[in-house]
Amino acid sequence: MHDPLTVAFEIRRPWPQRTQFRGAPANVRWRIRLHHEHWHDGPDFCGCPSPDHNPFPWWRPRSYSSFWRLAGRDYYWPPIVTVWHREPRGRDGLTVCGGWREDRHSRKRRRTGWHWHIHHWRIQIVAFQQLRRRLLTRCEVCGGKSVKGNQVNVSHSWDRPKAPWWRGETGLAHMNCR
Repeated sequence: MHDPLTVAFEIRRPWPQRTQFRGAPANVRWRIRLHHEHWHDGPDFCGCPSPDHNPFPWWRPRSYSSFWRLAGRDYYWPPIVTVWHREPRGRDGLTVCGGWREDRHSRKRRRTGWHWHIHHWRIQIVAFQQLRRRLLTRCEVCGGKSVKGNQVNVSHSWDRPKAPWWRGETGLAHMNCR
C-alpha cells in the first residue's frame, strides 16, 4: 500500500533559521528566487492556456524556494503548519481527487482542485508535534526521551496503532537504537 497523504500546502514561518545545508551552488553569493520554467512542459502539464505562460509568477509564495542564500550564508524557512490532503477510503495519493480529466477539446489534463477539498484535509501543526514528541514520546528500544540532538523519530511502519493525543506515539525509536 502506498501513502494516501499528499501535501496540499505549507504555511512557512516569517523568520528564517541558519542551516548547514547547501541551498545554492557554492559559487552563488545571492540566490532567493527558484526559477521553475524548466518544470513547465506545455499546456497539458499545468492547465495553462499557452506554453509561454509562466505558472509560477513572482507574487506567489510558491515561486520562491524555502532555501535562500544571502551574503554567502544559507537560510531555511521551515513550515509552521502543513496541510495534508488525504485520499478517500485510504487510496493512493492523488489517484481519486487528482486524477485526469478530459477538457472540451478531448485533451487530458491533470485535476488541480484537490488542494481545496477541505473535507479531506489533515492539519499538522509542527510546534505541537515537536512538543508532544519531546514531552510524551519515548524510544521503543531504550525508553529514552526525545531530545534536540537525539530525537525519537525513526519508524519502520506506516501502519502503527494510533494513540490518543495525550499519550506519546508508539513504535518510534532513536536513530542509534534501530
